[in-house]
Amino acid sequence: MPQHLLATATKEHPSAPCVAFVSTKRGAHTGMLAALLPFFFVAAAPAAPPVTQAAHCSSNYTEAVACRMSDVVADDETHTIEFAFGNTHVRFVGKSQTGWWSGKLDGQPAMGYELNRGHVIFSTVDLKTTFEWWTEGNQHGRY
Repeated sequence: MPQHLLATATKEHPSAPCVAFVSTKRGAHTGMLAALLPFFFVAAAPAAPPVTQAAHCSSNYTEAVACRMSDVVADDETHTIEFAFGNTHVRFVGKSQTGWWSGKLDGQPAMGYELNRGHVIFSTVDLKTTFEWWTEGNQHGRY
């Protein structure tokens, strides 16, 4: 029975996919799995550590308090921004585009707007919850 070549790798092209010779349909499936296996490990790689900094936070227009902000950006540019102050934790997961943010605030659909770099106001789309944060020196604008 002739053998089929699924993928090749040579000394001249070591980054090419691995070699998998098969002689049956069952072997073809095994060969394909072997060729794809390295990609599963890449996708499961741990996320980069968060960028963490001091900030000021205000929920529902209360007086701002000192808080800790951490931001992790995924490969698809989705931000997971978490804020901690006192016994309160707030999480926004979403994306930004030219000063506007879209995503979820504590699991609820939300939008946000950057008043200036380092100062953002989020609101759930039902307008029941707002959350504002800024970093030191950015409350009233600075670019």
